[in-house]
Amino acid sequence: MSWGWILPLYVWLQGGVAIGQWGVYSYHGNIRSVTYISPYFWCLSTEGVVVVDGETGSYRELHRGTGLLYNRPTALYGDPYAGWIFLGYDDGQIQYGESPEALSVLREIAVNPIYTARAIRDLHAKGDTLAIATDFGLVLWSKRQRRVLATVAQFPGIAFAEPVSRVRWANGRLWVVTSRGLFSLSEGRPWSGPWEKVSGTGYGLPDSMQYFGGWVETPQDFLLLFRDSLYRWSGNRWELYPLPPPFQGRRVLCVGGEGGGWALSAADVENVHFFTVRGETTYMWNPGATALWMSPTGSYRAVGSGWIGAFLASPKISVSTDAHQRLRAGGVTEVLPTPTGIFFLHGGSGFWGAGWSTDVTFYPHGAPKGNLLSLSLLSGRYSPGLTEAVWDGAHAWIASSSAIMKITPSGRVDTFTAYNAPFDGIFPDPNGKPSYMAFSSLAVDKNGAIWAVKRYGNRNICVYLPYRGAWECLPYGDGAEAILVRVDSRGYKWVLFVNGRIRVIDDRGQPENVAVHRSVVLGVGGQPLPGLPSSRITTLAPDRTGAVWLGTDRGVAVLYGDPFDGSLSLSVPVIENRYALEEESITDVAVDGQNRKWIGTQASGVYVLSSDGSRQIANFNTQNSPLPSDLIYRIRPWDSTGEVFMITADGTVSYRDWATEPSERLDTLHIFPNPVSRTFEGWIGIRGLSEGSTVRIFTPDGQQVRYLQSFGGQAVWDLRTITGEKVAPGFYLIGAIDREGQRSAVGKIVVTE
Repeated sequence: MSWGWILPLYVWLQGGVAIGQWGVYSYHGNIRSVTYISPYFWCLSTEGVVVVDGETGSYRELHRGTGLLYNRPTALYGDPYAGWIFLGYDDGQIQYGESPEALSVLREIAVNPIYTARAIRDLHAKGDTLAIATDFGLVLWSKRQRRVLATVAQFPGIAFAEPVSRVRWANGRLWVVTSRGLFSLSEGRPWSGPWEKVSGTGYGLPDSMQYFGGWVETPQDFLLLFRDSLYRWSGNRWELYPLPPPFQGRRVLCVGGEGGGWALSAADVENVHFFTVRGETTYMWNPGATALWMSPTGSYRAVGSGWIGAFLASPKISVSTDAHQRLRAGGVTEVLPTPTGIFFLHGGSGFWGAGWSTDVTFYPHGAPKGNLLSLSLLSGRYSPGLTEAVWDGAHAWIASSSAIMKITPSGRVDTFTAYNAPFDGIFPDPNGKPSYMAFSSLAVDKNGAIWAVKRYGNRNICVYLPYRGAWECLPYGDGAEAILVRVDSRGYKWVLFVNGRIRVIDDRGQPENVAVHRSVVLGVGGQPLPGLPSSRITTLAPDRTGAVWLGTDRGVAVLYGDPFDGSLSLSVPVIENRYALEEESITDVAVDGQNRKWIGTQASGVYVLSSDGSRQIANFNTQNSPLPSDLIYRIRPWDSTGEVFMITADGTVSYRDWATEPSERLDTLHIFPNPVSRTFEGWIGIRGLSEGSTVRIFTPDGQQVRYLQSFGGQAVWDLRTITGEKVAPGFYLIGAIDREGQRSAVGKIVVTE
C-alpha cells in the first residue's frame, strides 16, 4: 500500500512528564522555611522543596527524581558565609552544596550506630562549624574537614539523650531548644560544656518551649519569639522586647532574618516589616507569615505562608510561588486523568480519606497552575471524605461520605444525597434522612451508567441511569460493607465486600430490572475459590482479556473463565518457582494499556508484572525511585499517555511508561515532545497507534531514518538513526501503517539544535 503523505502536526502535552521519567505532585502551599543562596531562593514546604531563580524568576520543584535524597526534607538552612545550602532528612542524612545540581551528602549521622534517633530538625553555621539539631542531640560538624567534631546528647539536669529541635549561633553563644528547656554554651568553651540552662525560674521564660516561634539576631539584640510575644536576651535573663508601633499589642506570628537584617509579622498587621542593618524599613504583604528571611540590606526578601506558598523579592524579580501550584491542597486520595486535565481529590489521608476534606484540584493540561474546586462551596453541602472518581466523557463523578457529586472541569456541581436519590445509610438527620453512607467506589459501564457502592445501609449497590436521570439501589442483600466495584470487558460488574465476598452481576443491559439479571456470589457465603492465597481479598481488577486479578493479604490470584457458565477457574501466578508476591499484602491492582499489572503493596512499594503475571518487570520503592512511601493506597494508569499515578501514604507521584492503550483504528498521530532539541536524551512518544502498527521515520527527501514497532498504542524513538547516530537538525516525516496494511497516518517532528 502507498503512503498517503499528509502532514498533520499535533503536539499533545499532557502532564509534561517525559517517557521513562517520574513526576512528583506536591502541595507547596504550607511553607516551613525560606532562605536565599545566590542565585536561588529555597523554600521548604510540608511536601518538598521549591527553588526560584532570584535573577530570572524561573521556578522548579525538587524531588528524588531531580537529585534530592528523598522528596520531603525535614530541615533547610542557607549558609551565607560558605554559600552552601543544607537539607536535612529524617534518616539523618544531609545534602549540601552551592546549587541543586551540585549537592554532596553527609552520611556520618545516618550510619553511626550511636545515633539511635537520627532525624535532622535544624542547622546553623558560624565560620567553619555547622551545628546540627537532631532527635539524638546536638552534632557539630567541620565544613572544611568534612567530619563530625563532637556530639552533645545530654544537657544539665537531663539524664538521657535529649532531642534538639532548634539551634542558633548568636550573641557570642550557641543556643539550643529542647523539650526540657533552652540551653546555651559560650563560644570558645569545650563542646562538652559547661552548658547553661537559660529558661525556667529566674530567666523570664518557662522550660516548656511548646510555644517557641523562632529567633533572630539584630544589630542590637538577640530576639526570641515565644507565645506571640518577642523577648530579648539581656545577658542573664529574657525580657519583653519593645515592639515597633504597628506591632504593639498585636499577636506576633513570626520573626526571621540573617546577618543583622530581620523581619517581623503579626496576625493582625497587614504587612510584613523588614528592618535593614542601615535602619531602613521595607514591606511585603503578610499572608499570615509562618517563615521569614531577608538579607542584611533587605535586597532579598522571602515570606512563607501556611496556605498560599511563598512571596519572594529581589532587585530583579517579585514572585509568588502560588502562580506555579499544580495542587491546591494536600492529602490526595484519588487521581482522575481526563482529556482536558487531571482531577486530584484531596480527601484527607489513608484509604478512605480520613482527613475529611472537600477540596478538589483540577489541573488543566499545560497550565501553569491548578484550580481549586471546593465542593462544599460549589454544592452548598458539606460532603467530606472524598474516596474515588470516574469520568463519563463529560463529567467527573466523585464519591464521598454522604453524597455522590457530578462535576465539570469548570466547577458546575450536581449533588446526589438521600434527599434526591434512594440512598440508605446511618445517622439520620432531623428529617429522618441518613447523613452517612460512606460511598467507597465508582465505575462507569459501556452504556454510560454509573455504578456506586457504599459501606453503610441495606442496599449498598446503586446505579445511576443517564437515560432516566435517576438512581436505583438494587435489592441484593449481601449484608456487608461494599468497598469496590469494577466493570470487566464483558460488561460484568464485580463488587467486592469488606469480608472478602465478591458478587458478580450481569445486568444484560437493564441495570434497573433485577429480574433479568444474572448474579453469582464468590468466596464467603458463595461459590468457593479453591487455591486462593488468603480469604482476605483486599482489591480486584479485571484485565483486558477478561481475567480478573485478586489482591489479598498474601499475594495475588487470577480468575479465568466465565462465572456464569461453570468455566471459572483460579490460578496463582508463579515467578521463578515462587507464587507471585506471596509475602506481600496487596493494596491495589491496576492494568495499563498493554495489559501489564501494576500492584501496590502495604510495605514494598509497587510491582509491575507482565500481562500474564509470569515475569516481574519492575519493583519501585523508596530506595530506588521517587516514591515517597512504600505504603501504596491507589494506582491509576492513564491509558492515553502511559503515565501511571501512584498515591502513597506520603504523597503522589507518577511514572510515564511506554505502554498506552491501542487505538481501535489508526487515525491521527500524537507526537511528544515536539519540537525537540537534538541534545534531548529521553524518548519521543508517537501515540495514537492501533495494535501491531509499524512506524517509519523519513527525511523530507524520502530517506528512511528509522523503523519502529508499536508497543500497545505507542512507539518510541530516541532521535537516533538505524546506525545509532543522532539525527541532524531539521524536520522529519513520521508515517504509521496498521497491522492489516489498510490504514495509515502521518505526522512530522521538528528537531532543533
